Amino acid sequence: MPSCVMRYCSNYTSKTSKSQGITYHSFPTNELRCIRWVDIVRKQRNEEFWQPTKSSKICSIHFKVEDKYLSGKGYTLLKKSARGCGLTRKTTRCSYTTEDLQNAAKAVKDEGKSVNATAKEFSIKRMTFSRYLKKLNEGGDSSMSYATPRQVFSSTQEDSLKKYLLQMASIFYGYSPKDVRRLAYECANKFEIEIPPSWTANKMAGKEWLTMFLKRNLELSIRKPEPTSLGRATSFNAQNVKVFFEKLAEIMDRYEFTAADIWNIDEAGVSTVLKPNKIVAAKRKRNVGAMTSRERGTNVMVVTAVSALGNAVPAMFVFPRKQFKTHFLNGGPPECIGAGNASGWVTDEEFYQFMQHFIKHVKPSMERPVLLVLDNHCSHLNVKTLTLAKENGVVMLSFPPHCSHKLQPLDVSVFGPFKKYCAAA
Repeated sequence: MPSCVMRYCSNYTSKTSKSQGITYHSFPTNELRCIRWVDIVRKQRNEEFWQPTKSSKICSIHFKVEDKYLSGKGYTLLKKSARGCGLTRKTTRCSYTTEDLQNAAKAVKDEGKSVNATAKEFSIKRMTFSRYLKKLNEGGDSSMSYATPRQVFSSTQEDSLKKYLLQMASIFYGYSPKDVRRLAYECANKFEIEIPPSWTANKMAGKEWLTMFLKRNLELSIRKPEPTSLGRATSFNAQNVKVFFEKLAEIMDRYEFTAADIWNIDEAGVSTVLKPNKIVAAKRKRNVGAMTSRERGTNVMVVTAVSALGNAVPAMFVFPRKQFKTHFLNGGPPECIGAGNASGWVTDEEFYQFMQHFIKHVKPSMERPVLLVLDNHCSHLNVKTLTLAKENGVVMLSFPPHCSHKLQPLDVSVFGPFKKYCAAA
């Protein structure tokens, strides 16, 4: 079914059937008439460079009934005041046009008719017509019809502002909502645009302007950014990624690894006290509690390896304890191992233990080597660990520094669902 090109029309997004009495009309083939239609649609949509396509149509709501001209291409005259709302008018207030007011004023001035008789003749309220004549005689603004709020920036200026905000967000220097409002105020002063007094008083645009700006530019939204260090922001670039994949292609050509021979190692921290899930509670209550074993939990590092085929090595748990006890693993996954140190992080010694654990389960050899892809962390680059891997046919390839947040597959495919499952358990 067709749809109407008029924005905010009830037939703009929803498809309306012919049984509801709505008909759709293509743009006329006559060039002058088509230009007139396009100008009206551009003003209504507030899009300066909008152009119709072959499938563009306008529904019959937006045509004047008294100006029907069925030529096979729709009516000749569109409503100039069509707003695309598709609602039925419930009052006769302000049903006259500016032309009606001008013609009535001309009749009073040139023909000497009385105000009351002229207002009745043109179906205009007497007091409204009197105010119009008074403003006309005083030389002020004689507009008496409803007017939409004036948009501060033009479509071109808003488009430039949108592109600037998207560019700053892409390089990790995005603007907060308050910063965007300040930026709008500065831009308005720079372009010497007339602004509301509240903008000048607060030195920033209003909240209403920001709300409507986001509605007009659907590519923008208010998002909560993830903390990104300068190292991550600068290291993840096309050159580093290209070098990594070139090395990967070289290794794949040399060893001809299958999916079962490609492994990925990563570690993640899991707290012993997980964040509770959302619950249904009373409204207008500031704090809602949920029972947990403790206020704060202890962070335990989980290290595991997963192959491209989907096989996994039993996990290793690193506890923040100087001495590891075997009962720490009671109730844990089968064949898992554990270790402990004061910090609770994976150090050279713990990763060496996991490498031995990995070799024990995967059983690589010089005749059947495996590829191990891992982060570029100092604990992974210990000489003792590298020697052990080399002697057992483990070919190690590390991600570029500070790029694991983009290139590490286990963050999304394994540890992300794992943490969600733990929180729901």
